[in-house]
Amino acid sequence: MEGQDKDAFLQGMVTNDVTKLRAAGGMETALFTHFLNAKGRYRFDAFVASLTADSPLATALKKSGTVTEDSGFIIDTSADQVEGLAKYLKMRTLGSKVKVRQVPSDSLV
Repeated sequence: MEGQDKDAFLQGMVTNDVTKLRAAGGMETALFTHFLNAKGRYRFDAFVASLTADSPLATALKKSGTVTEDSGFIIDTSADQVEGLAKYLKMRTLGSKVKVRQVPSDSLV
């Protein structure tokens, strides 16, 4: 997840405080969270990791052309939830300056 509004967008979607993540200026590298629907019911669970310019993961992803910005978030969920979560996030990005894209798992190795 990249874009100017990524911090506020993700904060509004999850049950954990993403401001604790380094990409948002916090101290944590990753955290576990749940994604809820508009009624507050469980939809997905995932690990969210900060992607900062100086991280080895960011460097590798930039070289592969997978990401274009120096900071953002990587959202890691189980294989059976990937398609649904990606669709859920993309549907909610309308009007916000956020890019959501799937990263093939082999590009993270």
